[in-house]
Amino acid sequence: MEHKSQKLFIIAGEDSGDLHASELIKSIKIINSNIQFLGHGGNRMKSQGMKIIEHISNLSVMGFSEVVYHLPRLISIRNNTVERIKKEKPVGIILVDYPGFNLSIAKKLKKIGIPIFYFILPQVWAWKEGRIKILKNSGIYLLSIIPFEKSWFLSKGLEVKYVGHPFSKQINKSKKIKLKNNNKIILLLPGSRQQEIKKHLPIFLNVIKKIKNEYPEVQFLLGKSEYINLPKLPKYIVIVDEPQKVMSTSTAGIVSSGTATLECAVRNLPIVVCYKTSTISWLIIKFLSKIKYISIVNLILNKPAVVELLQSKMTEKNIYNNIIPLMDKQSKKRENILKNYKLLNSLLGKKDTYNESAQYILNKIN
Repeated sequence: MEHKSQKLFIIAGEDSGDLHASELIKSIKIINSNIQFLGHGGNRMKSQGMKIIEHISNLSVMGFSEVVYHLPRLISIRNNTVERIKKEKPVGIILVDYPGFNLSIAKKLKKIGIPIFYFILPQVWAWKEGRIKILKNSGIYLLSIIPFEKSWFLSKGLEVKYVGHPFSKQINKSKKIKLKNNNKIILLLPGSRQQEIKKHLPIFLNVIKKIKNEYPEVQFLLGKSEYINLPKLPKYIVIVDEPQKVMSTSTAGIVSSGTATLECAVRNLPIVVCYKTSTISWLIIKFLSKIKYISIVNLILNKPAVVELLQSKMTEKNIYNNIIPLMDKQSKKRENILKNYKLLNSLLGKKDTYNESAQYILNKIN
């Protein structure tokens, strides 16, 4: 491959996208160290040498009512992004997840003549199937990380490259936590967005207060994203900045639905999945959604492998009743979850996702 100075414009709008994009950048740099990176992202992408134009702290918005409130600002950012791309003339554009924003970018740039790659695809199989039209008309190269997506997109007339799921190989070494008498650990993952913390954390705290009163030996860890602020917490909760490193050594987890559910699964951490949003957002989701499950673990396995407590079912009582059996290493519920995790890992495979994606992107560009 000829190594010449080239620019890649990358857009990630959320914390998980920042993680995946930073790893993708790292793999691209190994193949071609002369590539320059610019675009929208977070601190991880910046640490890989990318020039940040818009930080994800200004982009991450969830829920319908919340998006409507921030829409004028997001439209302005989108228009500025399109103009910046035209000015910079990169050899390729990489869109990472964040479908509402990224698809509108793709729509605006379909005639610009620059290859567009979509890494971590919009979940159009779940809802908003009409977005397929944008994917078709924009001529985007699609890179899928979910096993069943390839056949689904092919059935809709779209070519897809399955690159494997990053979490199938991304197993970090465990972080040692100081324990008294090898106590059991509950890992709390209330979310990576401030709005999720506001909805989930008060309920999580009430649950663990009850557990602490009844099982004083249990230790509690709370995974914190760098982009959120936490209220004052009880002293018995240990804040962990890299929760992935304690998943395999924790006993069970109470987890907000999102990529964290899959991270826990590949590290064999039995979990209870929770999610709560505004009433308006929830009603719209229920009306538009075509899927039976919300967690990626259950979606890939196509069965309720882990318990999902959503909206009105996300109560202190329900979380407590479902997490306690998972603390018992001999319980049938825990055993069944771990059996399902084994099946999940076999479906994910062992591809080197980032390297495979990097090779594919650079080959298409060249």
